[in-house]
Amino acid sequence: MDKADSKKIISELEALKKLTILQLLDRGYTQNQIALTLGVAQQTISKMFPKGVLGKPKNKAE
Repeated sequence: MDKADSKKIISELEALKKLTILQLLDRGYTQNQIALTLGVAQQTISKMFPKGVLGKPKNKAE
């Protein structure tokens, strides 16, 4: 595997991570809950998206 392939794979994994985060937010999970699950700070989740993309959760997840 060359560098270009590695970069493409990393880019695709980042996109999948972002999609998963958006899906969890849509299901009502908070940024903090997601961050705890991923083992990162809540600020890390927030910085992954442009300002305003991540709003308040629609409903409370259990």
